[in-house]
Amino acid sequence: MSKKNKKKFKKHLQQQIIEEVNSAQSKEQNSKKPTLKTKNQAESSDSIAPEMQNLPLIKADLRKTGIVIAILAIAIAATIILDNKYQILLKFGDMLFKTFNIN
Repeated sequence: MSKKNKKKFKKHLQQQIIEEVNSAQSKEQNSKKPTLKTKNQAESSDSIAPEMQNLPLIKADLRKTGIVIAILAIAIAATIILDNKYQILLKFGDMLFKTFNIN
């Protein structure tokens, strides 16, 4: 390539990069604008993202998980309190050692 062609190519390349940056910025601005949906669009299940369709199931699973964790925490707390009061874990351990002949 001659020097003239290199200069032209560089200018053309710079213009192309500037155009791409401007188009990317305009796309970002368009995506940030809130879109108003009509009733028909809001009611159709196709317009709802797949993540939004699973949202009730996710909430139900989180609720169940929270309940299980709370029950386990209560059971552990009750075991600790009863062990402090009646030494039941020590007795249970001794019973297991005798049953399985562990010395």
